[in-house]
Amino acid sequence: MVVEYVRVTCHACEGAGCTYCDRRGWVEVRPPATLCPSCGGDCCIYCGYTGWAGLRPKYDDPEAPPSCGGP
Repeated sequence: MVVEYVRVTCHACEGAGCTYCDRRGWVEVRPPATLCPSCGGDCCIYCGYTGWAGLRPKYDDPEAPPSCGGP
């Protein structure tokens, strides 16, 4: 099963780029994009300090370079 994600602006940096969004200014979440229910978009540990619920897992990111130097 392939899950499609949508890009939304990171709430921590408001699009400027920070460590929570890997300096991109946006994060990918499952549609429909919803604010984190724990903090209401104010950034907390449950949303990875991005303000969004349903984040794409870090190791599921196709743009991320391989961490072990593999193929």
